[in-house]
Formats: sequence, C-alpha cells, structure tokens
Amino acid sequence: PWTLEAALLAMKCPNVYMDTSATYFDNPKMFTEYVVLQQITPSLVEKSLRHKILFGSNYPRNRTESMKRAIEDLPLSKACQQAIFSGNAQRLISAAMGE
Repeated sequence: PWTLEAALLAMKCPNVYMDTSATYFDNPKMFTEYVVLQQITPSLVEKSLRHKILFGSNYPRNRTESMKRAIEDLPLSKACQQAIFSGNAQRLISAAMGE
C-alpha cells in the first residue's frame, strides 16, 4: 500500500532499496503490472529507480520463474531488467565486501 512512498524514499536516500517480491498478491504478473503501470510508471523505474530495485520472488509463495517472467513482461529496457535481476545485487554485495 505504500509503493509510491517507498519509491520516493529510495530515490531520496542512498541506502534505501526496493525489491520485486509480491507480498500481498497471488499472481506475480498482476502484482508487477499494478505496481509498475498504475502506482509508479515505467519511466520512473527507468530514469530514477533502475539502480534501486532488487529482484525478489517471495518464494515459496510465488515461484521464482513466475516473478522473473512477470518482470520480463513489463515495458522496461533490457538494461533496466538486467540491473534488477542481477546488476544491482552484485553492486551491493561488492560494496559490502569493500571491493
């Protein structure tokens, strides 16, 4: 219910990140479409949040493959999807390891 507020905090605060796990929807495709197309926009994700979102599936409630497919079906660039699926997590882990 606080998706826009979370997005604004992630944009403002360097150490705040979001993830894609669906906590209150049963269908990953419906969840991701609702969040990205109705609550925030693909443009906001591309321009301001692409480096602040980490992939998560809420497994075992939702299968990882289903959530991955739902993200792939969004109107986001391949570069943005790559950042969400792995690039952002790799960058955070490297920073935490002091690399």
